[in-house]
Amino acid sequence: MDVLSEIRLLHAQQPVIMITAYGSVENAVRAMQFGATQLHPEAVGQRETAGHLRAAVARLKAEEENIQLKARAQAALQLEHIVGKSEPMLKIFVWSPR
Repeated sequence: MDVLSEIRLLHAQQPVIMITAYGSVENAVRAMQFGATQLHPEAVGQRETAGHLRAAVARLKAEEENIQLKARAQAALQLEHIVGKSEPMLKIFVWSPR
């Protein structure tokens, strides 16, 4: 749990999959409270572990892409570079979707 806390401090968005020999419900709850993505008993096979890792990386990439797309969409809504002085254009400049 100490290592998990350090990971969270240094890399808050990093997915963490814990593998433990102490797979109690209490430890699982504590791990999730400390920010673990998943907790598995040490008996989990290599294929299953690799699958969980691929899923965690895919989820992280999707979250990062979502953030980038939102930023691009927000930038596209900026009206700073639009030139126009007609009444309809002035109404657009005053209108705000927020």
